This record gives sequence, structure tokens and C-alpha cells, in this order.
Amino acid sequence: MVIETHILFIGLVTFFLAGLTQGLTGFGFGLVAVPLLSFFISPRIVAPMIVLYTSVTNLMVVSNSWRHLNISRIYILTLAALIGIPFGTWIIKSMEPDLLRLFIGIVVSLSAILMAVGIKFKINREKIASIFVGFVSGILSGSIAVGGPPVILFFTNQEVPREEFRANIAAYFAPISWAANLSFYVGGLLTMQTVLYSLWFVPALIAGVFIGNRFNELISEIIYRRAALIIVFSAGILSIMNGLGIL
Repeated sequence: MVIETHILFIGLVTFFLAGLTQGLTGFGFGLVAVPLLSFFISPRIVAPMIVLYTSVTNLMVVSNSWRHLNISRIYILTLAALIGIPFGTWIIKSMEPDLLRLFIGIVVSLSAILMAVGIKFKINREKIASIFVGFVSGILSGSIAVGGPPVILFFTNQEVPREEFRANIAAYFAPISWAANLSFYVGGLLTMQTVLYSLWFVPALIAGVFIGNRFNELISEIIYRRAALIIVFSAGILSIMNGLGIL
């Protein structure tokens, strides 16, 4: 399958940065890749591509951090998200591309701001809250492939330790990604063309995650979280401007 040179270059750089962010923090792959790629590729193609990739990247992160995994913290989140995914796929099939780009940018930017501000609420019944958080995350995963913010904010609010945070996020999205793949396929969004298109960027993706996995322990928690938030916020603002026709 032929791909334009400029899109190939932009895609390789974008997926490397997204993979690096994922490997370092355990999250951020879709938050970085979706807004940037949506400039050049229809969101209806980008979302299935991202879900295909996260099916791999999350397994890579889990294989590197499984010792810190806390299943009791994510099983309700996962079940609730699985219910929300089909609703998300219906949304992406119904929205216009520019409106999707605007929606993506708003979700991503607000998520980065909330994470940076560090707003916290005392939640005593974590499992009950997990139902709502997981359902919203599932809708976002099944629509724009950016289901991380609700769970990331939830874990941050609950002050989940760094290594458990990273392992739980990756383990949570491993089954969610495969379920979203199925939903996109049933909805007619995941096609052979999308799969072939995705193959061009696999080397950059794997390299980014591999390097992130190797160096995540060498970078202080404050630095890597700030760097990830800056990247995510910038990508969100660009997506908003693109959706409004400014860029």
C-alpha cells in the first residue's frame, strides 16, 4: 500500500513520541498520537489505528511491569469499560471529521489541565466510582481511542503508587484495546486498508516503547509527568485549532 512521503515521516515521528511517552509513563499513547495524526488522516481511520497499536504497546508495558499489577483495582473498571465501548463506536460513526477533531482536542486539553492542577476528591467507595470511570473511559476508547484520561485522573486522585499506576493502566487497556478492535470491526471502521496503513509505523512505535521501558526508572517522577502533560496539552490545543479551521 502506497503512502505519501510527508505523512510517512510525520507518522513515524508521532508514533515514536507516543510510544516513548507510553513506555515512560504507562499512558499517553493515544493522547499524543490521536490529535497530531488527525491533522492529516481522518479520525475515523486514526482511531482504529491507535487501538490496533495499543493492543501491542500495553502488552509491552505489562511485560515490563507485571510484578506491580493490582488486579483488584482494575477488574470493575475493565468490565464497565467493555459495556461503554459500543456506545463510543456509534458516536464516531455519527460525527463529522472536524467536529471529531474539536471533540478530541477538548477532551485531551482538559484532561492535561486537570492532571496538571492535581484536583483531588476524597473517594471512599472506590469500586462504585470505578463503574462510572470505566464506563466513560470505554465510551472514549470506542470512539476517539482516547480512553485514558478518566482512569488516569482516577488513579492520580487515589494516589496510586507510581509503579502500580503504570502497570495497572497498561493491564487495564490490554483487554479494552482488543474489545475496541472488535467494536470497530463490527462497526465497519477497522478494515484491511487500515491494517495495512498501520504497518508502516510499527518500527517507530516499537522503538519508542522499548526506549521508554528502558529509561523510565532513570527519570524522576516529577520530570516525566510534566513532560508527558506538556506534550499532551500541546497536541490537544493543535487538534482544537484544526477542528475550528484555524490551522
